[in-house]
Amino acid sequence: MYKRISQKLRDDTFRLLKQLVEEVPLENKQRNVNPEPFHGFIGPCTDESLYEGYEIVGASSYEGVKNFAQLVWPDGHPRFCETVHTIVNQMKELTRTIWLMIIDSYGLGERLESVVSNYDMLLRMMKYKALPSIWGLRESIPFSY
Repeated sequence: MYKRISQKLRDDTFRLLKQLVEEVPLENKQRNVNPEPFHGFIGPCTDESLYEGYEIVGASSYEGVKNFAQLVWPDGHPRFCETVHTIVNQMKELTRTIWLMIIDSYGLGERLESVVSNYDMLLRMMKYKALPSIWGLRESIPFSY
């Protein structure tokens, strides 16, 4: 577990994402559009699709998160913005560390900046619905840890 992302921050993030999925009206979610394929709202989650997705483009900038929040919540949900912005930037720091380890393993550590200096984070959040029991698959798929 990456210790720099606290349990409290993870819990807050998942609580806010659950609020997004369960409480935001479909019309508000559908405002999240983007010309890039799969970079906006995907859904809604139905018996046919079993999937609902949300993307925040530019999630490592506060403005990117704020733009998304203003689409789906009338007040822009400042707590959502602050929490998501914080966790995304901590994940960005982790990503940078992983890239450094990979690049350094090839003896190219001095080139890190040229590889990872100009990138932004896309945050993708997904909700999957359980298979309907009418398909009869739920009972036949073994589940183990």
